[in-house]
Amino acid sequence: MSATRTQHPAQRQIADALAWLRAHVAPTAGLHADTRSLEPGDVFVAYAVEGADNRAHIANAIERGAAAVLFQPEGYAGQKLDASIALAVPQLEVLAGEIASGWYGDPSDAMLV
Repeated sequence: MSATRTQHPAQRQIADALAWLRAHVAPTAGLHADTRSLEPGDVFVAYAVEGADNRAHIANAIERGAAAVLFQPEGYAGQKLDASIALAVPQLEVLAGEIASGWYGDPSDAMLV
């Protein structure tokens, strides 16, 4: 039996974020929401959710070698970010999983449940 994947309501926004990533970082770059796991060339995904806000660590991610930053602009009062390495993604806290899935080739599509 084949499963059909339901299209996310923000599919255009997800596709735009993925296109931006593909234009700005190597295809081997990892996506990380925790600077401690970040390696040079990776992407830092920064958003606020459930009382935690990792956007305060954007500068640290850049210092650690992040090639790019995706960040949630709603409520962001941090430093102005260089548009050549940072992309504002509205509602990133909701879309991060779909963006990561697309970046890694939609691995769950191969699962049978």
